[in-house]
Amino acid sequence: MKVIIYANGSSAIGIGHIMRALTLAKELKKREIYVEYIIDNSDNSIIKLLQNNGFHTIIVENILDYLSSHQKPKYDLAIVDDYSINEHGINKFYNIAKKIVYIDDLAKFSEYNMDILVNSSIEALSIDYKGCAKKLLGPKYAILRDEFRNKKYKVPKPNVEKVMITLGGGDEYNITKDILDFLLDNYYDIEYNVILGNSYRYKDFMIENYEDERVKFYINTNNMAEIMLNSDLAISAGGNTLYELCACGIPTIAIIIADNQRKFVQVIHRKTGIDYIDLEGKNFKFKKENFLDIFERNIKNYKYREKISKQMFNLVDGNGSRRIVDEIMALI
Repeated sequence: MKVIIYANGSSAIGIGHIMRALTLAKELKKREIYVEYIIDNSDNSIIKLLQNNGFHTIIVENILDYLSSHQKPKYDLAIVDDYSINEHGINKFYNIAKKIVYIDDLAKFSEYNMDILVNSSIEALSIDYKGCAKKLLGPKYAILRDEFRNKKYKVPKPNVEKVMITLGGGDEYNITKDILDFLLDNYYDIEYNVILGNSYRYKDFMIENYEDERVKFYINTNNMAEIMLNSDLAISAGGNTLYELCACGIPTIAIIIADNQRKFVQVIHRKTGIDYIDLEGKNFKFKKENFLDIFERNIKNYKYREKISKQMFNLVDGNGSRRIVDEIMALI
């Protein structure tokens, strides 16, 4: 069996699509399914990431032109994870694959007539999706790596001693720096675990200028669950990492840094109570006071933090990737 995955990412648009598709690719590979990638807008760091994980990568100028040039399916399945493509473009994947799985975020199509539709966001449970696709919706299908499966609940410590900062694979405007500056200037007894993503272009600057015994950088890390569980509080971008933090039960302050994160974060806030700040299109300096209030509440109110932790942990069990691939295997 052969599967092709189309997903794109970069330092400018983030790499959330790349990472969750990569998680499914690894799960398929474990079941002895051959997987390739097609990409057309990704930068070199993304190509290297995929190749380092053992996946052959086909680089094309334009995905729709590439699909139009084929008329006979040579793959058993295509997985598409890119919200910039429309309904007509999705259907073109039938030119190269017998079946299609589409990972949705925006619910913008009038109908979903591919074979399987996946939307793991909480708000997906209330969306009236039209079309004949089999629908895999909600946190039950959160696409998380193996390290987040079936974690045991860890009760938060009364005092916040370590804070994790993870603002996505790109963080184009270096909000990581703004937040770290603020915390280092105002909280002297806290250590900071800072994740620098695959496409984060300020790595060298941050490492050179933030040599501090309170700051530990993690670059292209493969032990995120361990780092999370070693932190008492997280500050995270509003993407799939929030589900990872839920699976570990780590109290979190969410940072919205892209428009497509807003609904997801707001619904998680309603379900779990986590705090969030909307920085999409805004400078951090205009939100400092708001951030200070939220951070103070999280480090000083243990009962509040413990409640958030339990509600987050109950939301996600980490088995979503396995469930999705079970459905794929049944399909092909």
